Amino acid sequence: MREELENISKGFEVRKNLIALRAEIKDPAQKRALAYKLGGDFGVFTRLLEDADPKARKNAALILGEMECDDLLPLLYKAYESETQLFVRAEYLKAMAHCDYTGYVSRLKGCLKRNQETRWEESDIKHVREENAVLRSMILSVEKPEKHRFTGYDNHFDVILMTNRNFGALTLAQAEEDGSCGKSGVHGGTVRLETDNIRKLFNIRTYTEMLFPIKGASRIMEKEPEAAARILARSGLLSFLEENHKGDGPFYFRVELKGKMPLEKKGNFIRKFAAALENYTDGSLCNYASDYEIEIRLVEKQAGGFIPLLKLYTYQDRRFEYRQNALAASISPVNAAVMMQLAKPYMKEDAQVLDPFCGVGTMLIERNIVKKANPLYGVDIYPEAVDKGRENAGRAETVINFINRDILSFKHEYLFDEIVSDLPAVTRTKDKGQILELYSAFLDKAKELLKEGAYLFLYTPESDVLERCLKERREYEIQESWIFNEREGSIFYIIRYHEE
Repeated sequence: MREELENISKGFEVRKNLIALRAEIKDPAQKRALAYKLGGDFGVFTRLLEDADPKARKNAALILGEMECDDLLPLLYKAYESETQLFVRAEYLKAMAHCDYTGYVSRLKGCLKRNQETRWEESDIKHVREENAVLRSMILSVEKPEKHRFTGYDNHFDVILMTNRNFGALTLAQAEEDGSCGKSGVHGGTVRLETDNIRKLFNIRTYTEMLFPIKGASRIMEKEPEAAARILARSGLLSFLEENHKGDGPFYFRVELKGKMPLEKKGNFIRKFAAALENYTDGSLCNYASDYEIEIRLVEKQAGGFIPLLKLYTYQDRRFEYRQNALAASISPVNAAVMMQLAKPYMKEDAQVLDPFCGVGTMLIERNIVKKANPLYGVDIYPEAVDKGRENAGRAETVINFINRDILSFKHEYLFDEIVSDLPAVTRTKDKGQILELYSAFLDKAKELLKEGAYLFLYTPESDVLERCLKERREYEIQESWIFNEREGSIFYIIRYHEE
């Protein structure tokens, strides 16, 4: 570092030494060492802000930013304002962002407005977009945007509900049952329907997310990000957002690209696409990945091009708000909801229900939503799971009696109508042999806890182990089963218990 600093001071290979010094001070210890050596005198770098070499100016500015000294802000801003090389301007801003630039926000807004109103040469647009992106990020870090409010509850929508590919028909049946859809269809895990009552769709618990097709851009065949963004900007996207929301200012968005594009190319495509979309919409759409209101999803098709879809975060999906706590092995609440819908014909009102491996309580909560049960018991060997389950149940306003105990030592004064559970699976701490032993012991224990004719609603990725254990016990009979994940071999079972 001493040699590099000396060479910079002497004007020897300045650019090369600045780049080397920047690389060194990525190490916090080296950055502290440089700050100590400079002792508050940054002249060796501030003089370079007027150097004839724009790359020297750029690297000097970035090093000054790393020093995080607010006293340098006036110099950095002055250099930014007077910089004629567009590719350097964003670097001055990045340097300023390391300091407390709150007092400069109004000036940064003016710079952004000036850039937006200027007609740039085609060769300049790339650099101006980068500068504008940094300006927006800095402004938004100080002035959090006021979010738009969804108001289109009574409007007509074409909606796509994403589900487990094996259960799209289950979701559609619920929409048809409550009269919330018109024209509809199912393709794998995609349910497409028309509705004039979007509120009712918020009550259906068996889809993972709600998406909206974009009118005027049902498919984008352009492969270049700028051309794809131009098509989307000229579509019905903005009018859709404006018709269904209240609030001023730009809509803040992020871009998600689903497909087989390599990760590096994907990141580059998204950056260019987002910047171009901002430009083509004159800032009515603003890329802000940390606090966005909408997601623009580009689904890459094998035949080429993208299908653009819109996901809104301007309304609250409250279906699973109770699930604030989870463990690594916790079942997803949507999957639990699907299972309970499948089991609904076998349930009875006010059933006495037990989950012997309850985790954080998701299966019991979803069971109670489908049909009221009383009482609900959750047993789990892990104290952390029980504690988190109690909190989740409180948020769901569901009374569950949680017990921290091994199910094999659990006793109860009366018998249960149902057992519902996401069974343990093979993990780093449990091998196939241990799972076989556990399932065998559990099914034997269940005989002590179940009424004649009781049902077991069991989900497991160890379907081969469970079926082997069931074949060895004639008192259990599989009524129905559904594959949830072909690759994992996970299956949900409806099993009836008969006393021998």
